[in-house]
Parts: sequence; structure tokens; C-alpha cells
Amino acid sequence: LLAGKAWPPGRYRLVLQPKLEDLAGNSLARPFNLDLEARPHFKERIEPVSLLFEVPAVD
Repeated sequence: LLAGKAWPPGRYRLVLQPKLEDLAGNSLARPFNLDLEARPHFKERIEPVSLLFEVPAVD
């Protein structure tokens, strides 16, 4: 994620869908190195992942 311009100071919440993948196919739906044969009952994440962060004011 790269912003096109500076964000105003404040609190933000970034909400990511679990199907979001990197170039290698890793997603937020499950751990990257999960052995699905060893954990056959594992359920992939279906709800969004939420990340709270704050952009501080510049003095």
C-alpha cells in the first residue's frame, strides 16, 4: 500500500479482505506455511482483517 500523498493526522482503520494475495500467492486467509494435510479441519479466514493505526501530527 502506497499513498499518493500524505495523509492528514488522525486515526485510521485499514480493512483488508482475506483473499488479498501477494505475488507468491500468500493470502490473509491462512498462515503462509500451513500444512493442510496435518490440519485437515483448518478453516480459512473469511472475515476481513482490520488494522488500526494513527498518523501523528507533524510539528
